Amino acid sequence: MPGGGMGGNPNGMMSPQMANMPSGNSNTSKKDDPPHGGDIKEAGKYYIEVVFDPFSTEEKLNIWLLKSNYKAAKTDKAVGKAKIKYPKLDNKEEDKELILVEDRFYCNVSEPSATFTAFITITIKGKEYKMVFNQKGMAGR
Repeated sequence: MPGGGMGGNPNGMMSPQMANMPSGNSNTSKKDDPPHGGDIKEAGKYYIEVVFDPFSTEEKLNIWLLKSNYKAAKTDKAVGKAKIKYPKLDNKEEDKELILVEDRFYCNVSEPSATFTAFITITIKGKEYKMVFNQKGMAGR
């Protein structure tokens, strides 16, 4: 049969280019891009996504708890906190309670232009899920 075999290749072999193409099966193990365009890290059975917006008035640090398919996890009984450390500001620290709104948490940071590390903890049914988020400060800070 002309053109028979896998991938339409006459010798029945799949070309390397064809082997790397998506098969049309959407259940691949490769993750999609972060749904909110942030940084994602694995945290136990969940993923935590963080988006930092230094120009927002009070919702500078936005945090989503995601299931393995990157869909929002149920957070109605979850609580969150963040410890913000500013290494270039005499190791200044601040503890923040995360505010839950719809499917995300948020908090403000007092020094949005400075370099900081946020140690984020979300607790669900007594179990903690953690992420460390690093934000490089704006020039000169």
